[in-house]
Amino acid sequence: MRSNYYKSVLKHAGLAASVLLLASGAAFAQVNLTAGPAVATLARMREIDPAGGWRADAERLLDACKAARAASSAGLWRDHIAVRAFAGREQAIATMVDYSCRLTERRLEQALDDPSYLTMPSVRRDYLDGPADDLPVPFNRVMIATFFLTGMDLAHRLIAWFDELDIAWERAMVIIAGRAGRPTAGVTEESNSLAGIVRATSRGRMARDRLFIAPHAPVFETFDGTNLAAVAALEDEYRRLWASVRATSELGGQMFEGYPRFEARPEELVNVGVDSVSVHSKPAVGGPGDWFALTTRLRVVMEDPRQLLSGAVTDYASSQLVRSANNPSAVTVPGLDGEPYPQTSQWGVAP
Repeated sequence: MRSNYYKSVLKHAGLAASVLLLASGAAFAQVNLTAGPAVATLARMREIDPAGGWRADAERLLDACKAARAASSAGLWRDHIAVRAFAGREQAIATMVDYSCRLTERRLEQALDDPSYLTMPSVRRDYLDGPADDLPVPFNRVMIATFFLTGMDLAHRLIAWFDELDIAWERAMVIIAGRAGRPTAGVTEESNSLAGIVRATSRGRMARDRLFIAPHAPVFETFDGTNLAAVAALEDEYRRLWASVRATSELGGQMFEGYPRFEARPEELVNVGVDSVSVHSKPAVGGPGDWFALTTRLRVVMEDPRQLLSGAVTDYASSQLVRSANNPSAVTVPGLDGEPYPQTSQWGVAP
């Protein structure tokens, strides 16, 4: 049973890896985010069933990494993917992708040559966290950089759009409709990446009760520039949903006058340190070098079913953009900027 569960996790990770870079600027996130859990999943599969199918899955992941590495280049990022928020960082991103693929390939080849090597302690020591002599950048930092870049891209575009619209946030009616991520995720403001971006973009002008997360509300197809009528057709339904929810809330105050009222409060981000045993939500980040807090966030988004896996640092990225006048070049990308990613010739591996 457990072996089948882990195999399902790996299947989705490997599938994501195989489509790396093929369609959009955010596609690279799939390999850099899923390779970490995929290698860890392989270790668990081998521990549970050493004679099972982990070798075949490892070989598929190895092939996917090689294909992704071959596809990536600074030119691809600059001229074809051309994400505006990544401008000026294309070479750094290509170098990070090359390193992350080569590192994953190296660890997979070691495991295939010596299955006893593939354990959770070795995954943490030689791949995710270190220390290891041949680990110039721990893969945890690659994942954090990938999360941050993806969140920065989304936040940069939304902040620019909302600012251009000059929304009266004091009167705005915000509904985040539909499911986000895994079935249990994104149903609170703290766990919903888009809610965090909207909140940051309002710059404190939007009251807590002006935003609803409605996972069961109808959604429209992604706007492609031609289907505005289909988008606009849902406006009446959204307004009725808003009015219904607001009316019920207001009725409660009239029916139970004299009893304490409900007041939505922002989730307070707690500080975390080496003495911390647990956290109840994503911790505060003290800056781009706060690796303990940033890595704790990776654990939180995996362990807490309410969290979006892609939302580990989106709130942090959006807040940094707002503080920097929505200029991505003025923001430090943790795990990318200033990291000693080696060139191929420096790392002692063949091209």
